[in-house]
Amino acid sequence: MKQKNHRMLDFDKNKLDPAYDFINDPDYKYPSTGYRSNTAAILPDPLSYTTEATLAKLYLHLNEENRLGFHATKQKTDRVSNNFTRKTFASRIGKDTAELESYGISHRYLPITSEFIDEVNTTLTQQKNYRSG
Repeated sequence: MKQKNHRMLDFDKNKLDPAYDFINDPDYKYPSTGYRSNTAAILPDPLSYTTEATLAKLYLHLNEENRLGFHATKQKTDRVSNNFTRKTFASRIGKDTAELESYGISHRYLPITSEFIDEVNTTLTQQKNYRSG
């Protein structure tokens, strides 16, 4: 009994390697004519993306009872997807960008001698999201 993939091709364990070159593999090439054929959208992962992220945190121990924290986050993701389907005549490349900004200030109070309060946390944050594409 032979194992076959979704296109009924024989199993090849080399194609399990994430670095395998599907684009130049003759079994996975897009058809040169007849975009409505059953071989459309054959690449295993038609989505690629790049993410850039920055995170900064600073905590100051003012004394044994108080800690003050500052936070900042910046993240940007660019995505490119090949929306090639059986219903299209050519590939449709989708590009979109998502950006995230976040800020924050926090204060933690740990009273040493209080019988009623174990800990008090106060946090102020702001977050912005941008999407385009």
